[in-house]
Amino acid sequence: MDVRRALRNWAYAHPRVLLIDAPGHRDLRWVVESAVEDRAWEFAASPAGTDILIVLGQPSAELADAIEVIWSQVPEPRHRVAISTAATISVELDAALAALAIGLVLGAESPRPPDAEQALAAAKPAETQPSADMGDMGDMGDEDPGHDMGGHGTHHGGNDVGDMGDMGDEDPGHDMGGHGMHHGGAVAGLPMAQTAPDRDGLQLDSLTIALGPVLPGWPTGLVLRAQLQGDVLTDLQLSWMTGDNPRGNSSEPAVDQQAAALDDLARFLVVAGWPTAARDARRAREQLSSSDLDVRARGQVAARRVGRQVGRSRVLAWSIRGIGRDQEAAPAGHPQQHPGPVDVLSRLRRLCEHAAQPSNRPPVTPDSLEDLTSALNGQELAAARLIMAAAALHSADTPAEQAATGV
Repeated sequence: MDVRRALRNWAYAHPRVLLIDAPGHRDLRWVVESAVEDRAWEFAASPAGTDILIVLGQPSAELADAIEVIWSQVPEPRHRVAISTAATISVELDAALAALAIGLVLGAESPRPPDAEQALAAAKPAETQPSADMGDMGDMGDEDPGHDMGGHGTHHGGNDVGDMGDMGDEDPGHDMGGHGMHHGGAVAGLPMAQTAPDRDGLQLDSLTIALGPVLPGWPTGLVLRAQLQGDVLTDLQLSWMTGDNPRGNSSEPAVDQQAAALDDLARFLVVAGWPTAARDARRAREQLSSSDLDVRARGQVAARRVGRQVGRSRVLAWSIRGIGRDQEAAPAGHPQQHPGPVDVLSRLRRLCEHAAQPSNRPPVTPDSLEDLTSALNGQELAAARLIMAAAALHSADTPAEQAATGV
């Protein structure tokens, strides 16, 4: 084996994957995440750290435009793939790895090898063939939570935002970053900061930014627009991209509440900077979804272990304590059933309780965009990421709530 081939095999033995799931494809995302982890691949935190971009389902027109911006930020060699059915996951991932290796040798993107194309065509059911034209579109950390989160975890979310959040940079006229142009023009396509009074009355630089619609631990399709002064967010607006409103995805099947809690816990832990615990939560979620009783029993053990580990972590509790405002005291004899979205620590503990054991308790009431807008206003960027990761947004808000948030 020559040196180039050895280096190629070493460099791409464990490619980094950025996963974008169109709303309504939760079950498909779970299967793809399991397949990625079974191969010991890694999940990317930003486009700059991505080797393979995977798009699940059929994104709306606006989300597809955002995906193009993200794709332009992925360095070569790279590969993009679209997956719309679980039947093709294994073949698509194998083909992506082969195409990535060829791209490394040639110094550019490369199409799938012919044998991969034939295998993919054979694996796809007849009804999924029309989506084939999207084919070319396409664990971090330490087990010790103190290493991952001792003041570093909260900054992790901010770094991700810096790489991925401002989608308007590539296209100044696009909805997601274009308003920056109205304030002071642009240099090299980037909006210039303007001065504005901060909370203390001082004049500080104020930059118009947009976060989303794709970020780790972020509801796909949700866009936050705000003014950024230093690292503090003001004048927020939250809105779903057209066609990405989860309320319209009525075909999404019901899911076990314990598995859903493990999924929410994993996404929060990614943002909090504890990826090994996030991986354990995803594995327990996968086992609980199995039809094999023995596997499900092992999943219950794993779920209890990760729920208790995270729930009892003093380092994690210390690092997120005080983020957002505390929930108001409930009237005597009427304990509050739904911790507010701004109370990150209470929400995390509730997730850990739901994840650690099966329960017949009703699902968490979804947070409204109005509540989230109020909670996020005036927060630092890293804290805002954690608040969003802890929020429950399984259903979108109503038109009345959209009007209340200024969207």
